[in-house]
Amino acid sequence: MWLDFIDYTAVDDVFVYTSDLEKGKATLTLQSTINHSGYLSFRGEAEYRITECYPQESD
Repeated sequence: MWLDFIDYTAVDDVFVYTSDLEKGKATLTLQSTINHSGYLSFRGEAEYRITECYPQESD
């Protein structure tokens, strides 16, 4: 499933932090706010995928 955002739906805030850290394992906690100002109600779920990122440093 996916959610296509249109002009009256947006992710206002995403807050992610490490709530538990063990050797080789981390537990993340995520809280987000989705603002839907359209005239139809919205019920559903948001799925966030967190992947490894290895950005390259610039000179």
